[in-house]
Amino acid sequence: MINQTNKNVGGVKMRAADLGKFKKEDWHKFYRKHYEFYKLICSDILETDFVLVSKKEGKITGELLNAFKKITLEKAKIEEAEKTETEEASSQTLEDHWVKVDESEGQEIADTEEAEKPNDLESEKKPDEDDALSRDFSEILNSLKKPESVVEFEPMGSLNDYIEQYGKELTDAFLSLTNHKAEVLEEPTRREAVIEEESLEPDPKFLRQLEEQRLAHQKELLEAKQRRAEKNKEFEEELKEIREKQKQCTLDLLNCIILKQRFEEKKQEEPIKTTIPGAIFREREDAHIEAALRYSVEWLSQRGIYGDIDLVIEYIDHLDHYDAIKKACKMLEKDHIVALLGGSHAALNAQLERITDDLEIPFLTAIDDLRTDAGKSKIDFWPRPQLFEAVVDMFTHWKWNRVVLVYEDDERIRRLEQLLESEEYASIRFYLIKVHDGDYMKAARQVKELEECRLLHRKDCSEFSRLLVDMNPEHTYNFLLASLQMGLIELKHWFLLTNMELSTMDMELFRYNHARFISPYPVDSTFLTENRDAFNFSHFKEHISEKWAMKTDNSRNLKMMEAVFTFDAVYTFANVFNELSSHMQMNDVPQTLCRKSSRNSRKYQHGRSLIDNIVHNDLHGLSGDLRRLNGHPLKSNFSMRIHLLGYSGRLDDSSTSFRPPLTWKDLLENDEFFTLFFKLHSKIRHDETLCTKSMNCLIQLASLTGDCMPVADQEASTKYVRMYISNLLELFAQGPSGCETNHFCLIINRMFLYRPLTSIMRQDAELRSRFFGFLRDYTIHLTNQAMHKAIGEAEHEDHTSLALIYDAIVVLLRGRWRTCFQSEAEADAIDNELVKWPVLQIVNAFIVNVLSPPKGTRPVAKDEDDGDDDSEDRTLFMDLFNPLGSMICYSVAEFMENMATNLHSSLAEFTSMATGSSDTSRLPIWQEDQHWLMLILANSVVGEEIDGACHVAGDVFDHTQRLFHAGTKFDEGKKAQYLQLCIEQPTQERAPYAHEVDPFVIVMGELFAWASIEHDVFSNASREMISPELCRSTFLCLRRFLNAASSPVDCDKWNDYQGVSAEFLPVMPKDKGFAAILVRFVVKKVLTVLINYGSEEKLCQDAIDCLLSLVESHASDIASSTELFEYLNSLDIARLPNRSNLMKALVLIGAAANDQELQENMFKLILVPLSERFVAAASVPSQSEVDSQIVDLLQCFDGVARASQSHSAPVLFKFLYSIIEKCIELMHTRSQNETVVSNILQLILDVTTKVSIYIDNEEESNALYSSLLQIVESYRNDQIKRFSTFTADDEDKAADLALFIDILSNVLSKDFLTLGEDNCSTGAKVVIHSLEMLLTIMNDRVLQMPEVALKFFRLILYLVEFSPESLAEMSDQLMSSLCQCIKLGMTGQFGMEITSTSLESLTEVVLHFGIASNKHRCTQNLALLFKEMLPTVFETCLSNTCENSIYAESCSALYAIIAFERVRFLSF
Repeated sequence: MINQTNKNVGGVKMRAADLGKFKKEDWHKFYRKHYEFYKLICSDILETDFVLVSKKEGKITGELLNAFKKITLEKAKIEEAEKTETEEASSQTLEDHWVKVDESEGQEIADTEEAEKPNDLESEKKPDEDDALSRDFSEILNSLKKPESVVEFEPMGSLNDYIEQYGKELTDAFLSLTNHKAEVLEEPTRREAVIEEESLEPDPKFLRQLEEQRLAHQKELLEAKQRRAEKNKEFEEELKEIREKQKQCTLDLLNCIILKQRFEEKKQEEPIKTTIPGAIFREREDAHIEAALRYSVEWLSQRGIYGDIDLVIEYIDHLDHYDAIKKACKMLEKDHIVALLGGSHAALNAQLERITDDLEIPFLTAIDDLRTDAGKSKIDFWPRPQLFEAVVDMFTHWKWNRVVLVYEDDERIRRLEQLLESEEYASIRFYLIKVHDGDYMKAARQVKELEECRLLHRKDCSEFSRLLVDMNPEHTYNFLLASLQMGLIELKHWFLLTNMELSTMDMELFRYNHARFISPYPVDSTFLTENRDAFNFSHFKEHISEKWAMKTDNSRNLKMMEAVFTFDAVYTFANVFNELSSHMQMNDVPQTLCRKSSRNSRKYQHGRSLIDNIVHNDLHGLSGDLRRLNGHPLKSNFSMRIHLLGYSGRLDDSSTSFRPPLTWKDLLENDEFFTLFFKLHSKIRHDETLCTKSMNCLIQLASLTGDCMPVADQEASTKYVRMYISNLLELFAQGPSGCETNHFCLIINRMFLYRPLTSIMRQDAELRSRFFGFLRDYTIHLTNQAMHKAIGEAEHEDHTSLALIYDAIVVLLRGRWRTCFQSEAEADAIDNELVKWPVLQIVNAFIVNVLSPPKGTRPVAKDEDDGDDDSEDRTLFMDLFNPLGSMICYSVAEFMENMATNLHSSLAEFTSMATGSSDTSRLPIWQEDQHWLMLILANSVVGEEIDGACHVAGDVFDHTQRLFHAGTKFDEGKKAQYLQLCIEQPTQERAPYAHEVDPFVIVMGELFAWASIEHDVFSNASREMISPELCRSTFLCLRRFLNAASSPVDCDKWNDYQGVSAEFLPVMPKDKGFAAILVRFVVKKVLTVLINYGSEEKLCQDAIDCLLSLVESHASDIASSTELFEYLNSLDIARLPNRSNLMKALVLIGAAANDQELQENMFKLILVPLSERFVAAASVPSQSEVDSQIVDLLQCFDGVARASQSHSAPVLFKFLYSIIEKCIELMHTRSQNETVVSNILQLILDVTTKVSIYIDNEEESNALYSSLLQIVESYRNDQIKRFSTFTADDEDKAADLALFIDILSNVLSKDFLTLGEDNCSTGAKVVIHSLEMLLTIMNDRVLQMPEVALKFFRLILYLVEFSPESLAEMSDQLMSSLCQCIKLGMTGQFGMEITSTSLESLTEVVLHFGIASNKHRCTQNLALLFKEMLPTVFETCLSNTCENSIYAESCSALYAIIAFERVRFLSF
């Protein structure tokens, strides 16, 4: 309180700090000397609350004491009620509160409260805050090693706590003074202060005065408190802001200090600097190796454990060996590379190897180099010995004793000398076929001539045809294509590919023809599993494929395995270099020098250590155990997986089997271990959950293979199969339950796929007979059950299980032909148990289930979703039809006989109903029966490839051969007479031909007879007798038979080998008279359906496909058919739903007819009338009917465009260009009709996709571009307003926009002129002109349509990649809009693919303008745009480090911007 006054004590200013130094005795002296000062202080400070007590010395009345307590408590309550929490509580001492006692007048007791002022508060708090910051600063400086420092401040205390503490201390002070007054007052003698407690009544006047004083004081206090609170609030806000800024500045400073300190510490360390091998590449041929090299380096860099990684790549043109050597020496001497990576050309690698041998530089190669010798520095990662061993193992495993080896390079034969000359493989007969001058068809024909199976009179020849194809991927594909044309791609042929690229090659044409393709596969699953979080193999393959396609125009010669081995080469080198750096000084500059005439060479000082350690590594890479490099197979555990592409059409990996490690061998040799699982399952099979888990264990045991159960160990395999089958038969003697059905079928499937089938065939006769009998009976039972549920209840769970067991039986049947038996009796027993009658019983069981009583047991069908193509029987049961067709081929003679009988009796029944001689109430049931017969026949003795081409099953030819050698010879003339009779007189008796015509032709004749009767029925207005669904199935079957039997066969070559006359083959007669009859019949049937069933779109499509089946063999006959034009004259093609496909078929027919007169006739009779109608309709004002006619005609022309081929494109282009010219006017006159506009765009798209790509005439291309510019302008003027109200529901608008963008993309790929010429019809200028319109409508709403957004951003990428020069032609505004659009795409709101595309586009743009010759074209505005995009690119780069593709593209874009203007980047 003294501090609050301005009083002097004895002429000297006194402060509380001075008084605090007084001792007890000093206080007494000071009080006696300055008594008036005490009194002055009390009255001045306490004012109205001061009460002078004039009582007897040493006494104080209870009344005054109670009054004092009341005042104190009331003040405490008032201050507590305010609940002001803005001040920090400060401890109060007795020195802050004084109680003055007058010796002469008694004691005076006063209670005072400090009146705090805002300025004083500020002056008191600032030092505390500064102290806190100083204290925190010191703490942070003391912990520089911490990555972050956090400065915390203690919160201010509550004012309520202060008031409570104040009252408590005041009371304590009063009691202390009364108890110890002897210590305060200096008296000659000590007297006790006796407090008398008197119960006097209070004085009312005194109390009133006291109350008034209290109220006045309370009011003033509240007002002061309010003013103080407001000022404190302002001060706190300002103080908080200052403290936050100060704290942030402090932290920033400290972080900078920490970073600098760490940088200096890191700088003091000696970094490991790894220079990844330099490489000499040919830009196109080595694109896959370069892509793998760059990917590997980036992947290793991201892992951060291999030090700094540099990469040096030089390119050469073609095969300039001198330039390659020159650049290699430059990299060694100037760039200081410490290893060299070879390309894909062996001769060039040999030249480089001479240098590396001289300089002791590691030379890493990853290609299939035909040279087997190696120098001192070459390290070959291609596993040549292991590949040879894998091939031999497969020969041994499948017991191949006859192999046809197809090759193209003589060097490949030389490295197989060990296989060809070794006594160990003397039992294998090799036939060598060399491909000369790329004539793959001749090689395939030679393979066909070498097939031994066709020499035998019996079906049960001992083996299939096995081919070892030793060629690169492209040549392998070409050979397989020729083999497909020669009929070699079928179930009796196995193709072993040594290029290891089965998983990479395009096998779509071959995968569904039942042939088996085999290839070793070196990629190690263990490496992929262990590095699944760090290495994405799918992304690796996609990256290699994309770069290869970009550099080679989608060449088929992609060698993915060379990329895999390149990855391992870089991976091995980086690990070895890093390991050596830990105990050797490896970061010194290489002193390597190449040899010159004026100096000797100088070797790399660490080269030999590197080479030795790479060869003798202990690593496990992407291709498995890399210890194989040391050349000692026993020191390596290298193994290959086997890829199988076969019967199911799926690429299977043998690694999907159960392959326990070798440590399990002792356990698995104990039979009780396996028996335990079967016994356990018998106990828990009634619990569905436990049953499922137990069945999964049995499935795994069925596929047991690997080191513990090697397939080469026939004895162990046979024993295991015996044990497994015995327990299986015992466990499922009554068949599996409902919940076990699917698992049981999977067990059978796995066991046949993963166990050697010979181990099943060679079981004891009794066990084998029981097992085959059980399998046959259960398959028939499951067929009945599954088909009943599928047809009658539309439930397909058992249907799926049935497909599994059907596939397994087909595998078992094929295994029978790979097994040699000791006696014919044993072979006959197998045939009777497995092949001949069991298979026929299964096939008959299926047929019975799909036919109605009395012939079958088919239930009443439950309707499924007819609108779904997947619900059609031909699609729904395809997984059953395919294996059934394979099973049928093993009993083809019996099947064809039964099928001919069924078809004949079915036709007789229908004829009786059609003539009214029998009840027609059974007609719907008969139609369903006939429908199923057609589907079975279409999927049995004829097959269809993925491209639509059909073939007759090889077993049909085998059956014909057997009949021929047995003495049955068929007459070619009788064949034509029989088929003609079936077509023209289908109800006539055909029995006399039964033994004069091939059985296949008999079945085909019955099919023709039914098709003819069907045609006659609905031609005579009896359409109710025919169902559209049955008609569709008829067309399907008819199409396959027509195409298969009409396909050209090289009869001379085939028959020279077989000894069968050409006229006896199961093919269509060559008689021209019959050909005309057949064509006339098919044309009438097809066009009659189109006329009468035009609204049945699917039926019409099947009819058109049937007509197309004769194009290859009878195009000229169709084009010259008078019936064709007669029916077309009565048919309005433009009104058909399938008008586009029909026009496509007609154009293909005309193009295939090798007669100019016929082609001109078709053009005049079909295309010209449609064109005239279109011109006439286009000149009429817009009306709904006219516009509808225009749309129909546009769709017809679209079919014409889609039929374009290289030889027909010039003629079709001239015709279609006249249509496009008319469409320019239609874009204006029909701008409000979205359907017309959409069809015009679709037509232009197909013209640019199918027609213009074959046009080499520059003038015609320019004319097309000129028309496109006019259409673009029309679209801009008339259609752009449609997008002003675009929403996510406007799919039609989005579809139009997608079509428009596709057109522009096609135009970019067909740009013939240089951009600098004064010609507005270049493709790039068309796109630029269109971009001005597109960029105005590409807002957030439009870009929310995924298809539109992706195509638009790809268009931008195509433009800047294919025609970067066009960027100079853009206006500043257009370029600015383009960059803004790219920036929008980088935000990620439209998907990751668009983000990547936008980054790639930005990179191309910046790199183009970064070239010195183009920098003058870069405007200041464009440079500013690049600067503005820098933060976005930088942020994208940092936020996508886990997305490899995005990260790589963002880094490229960032680097491009940095290289463009480094100053701006440093500023950023």
